[in-house]
Amino acid sequence: MKNLLSLFFVTFAIFLTSNVNSYSQCDSCAFPYTPQTATYVHNSSCSITINYCLNCAPTGHPVMSLCSITVPNNSYCNGISIGATFWENIRQTMIENAVDTCLGVGPCPQRVAIDIYQASCWKLENDLENQMVHIVPCDEEPGMCLREYEVCYNGGTLTITIGDTSVIEEGECGTENIIIAPYPYDLFLDCFNSCY
Repeated sequence: MKNLLSLFFVTFAIFLTSNVNSYSQCDSCAFPYTPQTATYVHNSSCSITINYCLNCAPTGHPVMSLCSITVPNNSYCNGISIGATFWENIRQTMIENAVDTCLGVGPCPQRVAIDIYQASCWKLENDLENQMVHIVPCDEEPGMCLREYEVCYNGGTLTITIGDTSVIEEGECGTENIIIAPYPYDLFLDCFNSCY
């Protein structure tokens, strides 16, 4: 089991570092992962695109890995705080999308476990041509963390229970709470932490 976990971590680390500049989708999802896209609606006029890899894992619990996030360049998306609430909303949107894609979620108290891996350290990249800001893993030492969840349906409503967060590998970044500034973006150029 330990060797299998090590193999998974190495494969996932290669995937993360090789996928830094792929914004539209997760082009390098390693088998048995498949690329997925979900939309997080920050407000009625600001829809954020989430790109991730999904392994439906018919013999175990599903595993996801976050690749990139794209924020449109419009005044409705200005001032978004990229802190703990932002990251939690992104992960829960991924779960809601995965439930529709492949999860056999039943009624509570039977729960389906889900693991979401993501780089510890992220950065903002300005895409002036397409008028977007991309949130991508840092190039150097992005690190890795894991957030565990359990899901079930309670009277037709999806219930998401947050589990533990584990830092698998420390990244080289600070813990600042980043704000997406109004266009033209004066971007925060340093890497920042997402594992909280």
